[in-house]
Amino acid sequence: MSLDFILVKYQSPPNSLSELEADESFGREQYRALAETLFESIRWQRDRTGNTNKDGVFVELHPSDASLSLWCRGDGDIVALVNAVALAAHRSDVVVIDVQSLELVVPESPLADPAYVEWYRNVLANAGG
Repeated sequence: MSLDFILVKYQSPPNSLSELEADESFGREQYRALAETLFESIRWQRDRTGNTNKDGVFVELHPSDASLSLWCRGDGDIVALVNAVALAAHRSDVVVIDVQSLELVVPESPLADPAYVEWYRNVLANAGG
């Protein structure tokens, strides 16, 4: 499986791709630094691209002056990986765009995960809450 994504720093949170106003002061070095906060052990190449492996997904990273492109390949759970990236990116005022659908990737909060909700209910029940 292969999926491609683009990360863009925004000026104000967009509700859709058409509302996206990129922060043009955010450049290649900032996108590279962002990549290093999102992924561990990136191997940077002379051509300024990077690559890493995470949970069975090979990720090729392409920072530019306008965005950070992620090319994700492999048998791992790319959707889970991108959701984690989207959640972390959101905290840095960065949006993730799914290249295939040209839609924004909306990060899923752990609070929306049924397994987390069930675990939390058990914690409260055992604590007398």
